Amino acid sequence: MKGIFTTFVFVCTGSIGAYSAAVSEAAEATSLMPTGGSDSAGNFQGDANIDNLSGDQCNVAITDSGYYVGLSEEEFVDPTTKQTKCNACISIVNPANGNKAITAKVVGISQGGTQKDIFLNQAALTELAGKNIDYIYDISWTYVDCPKA
Repeated sequence: MKGIFTTFVFVCTGSIGAYSAAVSEAAEATSLMPTGGSDSAGNFQGDANIDNLSGDQCNVAITDSGYYVGLSEEEFVDPTTKQTKCNACISIVNPANGNKAITAKVVGISQGGTQKDIFLNQAALTELAGKNIDYIYDISWTYVDCPKA
């Protein structure tokens, strides 16, 4: 019985050591990524939700056919400059719809979600999804230059 117990303790200790090393490596790799849910190129991964955006926070007149986005409060204000992201543009890609991409204008803050989630008006979400829905999982987005009008 003593031999079985010794073997069991050795196997468990060996497994814990391997687990500890794996956790340590994962923590080290994670610490190298920038904060805010983006990779080193500034590409964010998150979800897109429907929101009844008003545009009041950025003084933007919203049209039925335009594409508009609301950001989380944490993402809306630049922590360094304290400036808002009003009127910035983001490119949004939906891999579930053949990498369909749209560009939307930031019009304010939307509540809910995480820093990397975005909130779109109905026209933008429908175009991105290819159908009339309220939510898209696992989109990617990044800041881009706004298209010339």
